[in-house]
Order: sequence, then structure tokens, then C-alpha cells
Amino acid sequence: EKELLIGIVETCFINGALNEMNVYKMNEGFHPDFAILIPQGEEVSRLTLPVWTEVIEKYKASPEKRESGLREVDYKCELIDITGNAAIVKIQLYRKGQLITTDYISFLKLPSGWKAVSKISNEHITNPFDI
Repeated sequence: EKELLIGIVETCFINGALNEMNVYKMNEGFHPDFAILIPQGEEVSRLTLPVWTEVIEKYKASPEKRESGLREVDYKCELIDITGNAAIVKIQLYRKGQLITTDYISFLKLPSGWKAVSKISNEHITNPFDI
């Protein structure tokens, strides 16, 4: 199960949302109701999967942004914790050797397999992907 989860993280997040910016890969591992939860003071906003993929497509369409290399990352998996049909994966994202974010991705095992349902992050640098 751990290998399945890390495969989803690599294919759908690291290469889907980041390095390759392939939003079609994202749809394979992210549930349609997936959201990134973002704190804003005492409020929490939701960046939904359709909005996130739109941001990535716009980024990908901009030669200037693509050439910036901001979405080119390496990662280290720090934790995979599975309890029944629920799991959390903690990963550290690095750009050019510098730690830029720590992400916690929540998964549920559905009849179709593991699907990412939410993500929270700690940014180690401000707005690491220039969104």
C-alpha cells in the first residue's frame, strides 16, 4: 500500500502538478472533490482541483513562468501512515537543494483505489510557486 501511495504522489503530484505540469496525470490520483486548504488569518480557504489545474495550465502556457524553473522540484518522503482506508503522506519539496515546502497529503481508499482528498502545506519560503 505504501508503494501505491508514493507512486500516486510521484505521478500525480510531483510530475502532474509540478515538474511536468501534466494536469491529466493529476486527475488519475486526485479525487474530484480534492482541495488544498490554505490558512488566511483565522479563515481557511479552499483551492479546488479545477481551480488548481487552471492555475497550472496558465503557468504552463507562460514561457516566462516555465523558464523560471519554479515548479521544478525534488522531494523526500518523510512519512506514510496508513490506518485502514485512510492515509497521510508527508513530503518535503526542494528546489536547487533548498527546502521550500512541507506538504501533508490526505488519501482515502475508495472502491477505485487510493485518491488524494486534501493537502495542507507549510511554506518555508514565501509563495514558493509564485501563484
